[in-house]
Amino acid sequence: MTTRPPQYFDVPRFGARQHATYVAIAFGIWLTGVVIVRLLPNAAFDTDELWPILLFVASIGLGVVMQLVIPVLVRLAPRDTLVPVMVICGAALMMDGIAIAFTEIYSSETAVNVVVGGWLLWTFGTQIIISIIMIGLASPLARGDTFTATLQFSSGRTLDVPVTVSDNPPR
Repeated sequence: MTTRPPQYFDVPRFGARQHATYVAIAFGIWLTGVVIVRLLPNAAFDTDELWPILLFVASIGLGVVMQLVIPVLVRLAPRDTLVPVMVICGAALMMDGIAIAFTEIYSSETAVNVVVGGWLLWTFGTQIIISIIMIGLASPLARGDTFTATLQFSSGRTLDVPVTVSDNPPR
């Protein structure tokens, strides 16, 4: 019999409903990004100005906030959010790629679209890095935490056993 406690980067299995939720969140994030870009003047994306640098720096703070919000939206412990963050960022990046390549949803000016594209890539990249860092900083298993131990028998059969972490070792 083997008992395997969860590791920080174990990839939990999520069903179609959870992935649909992540894509819906990605759509909401993407739509929010579109609104932000449309509300900002084109001068905010002029590389001769300070504004693009400020947008890139602000993305770091946004990444921290999103890493605090995403666990609430997906109803998972912060240490279990790497897969949802990757699906959300990937789906939103795909939406941005289509929007930049085939529409003028962000701007009709090519120079603005280039800076917006760079900003979006930077934003999602920082989100993924911040997620990995914050998951690494998440507390390890504590009293009361639960996980499933998979017992594997020599016959090849497996048994999933719910385990609750306790301060009291068995006697």
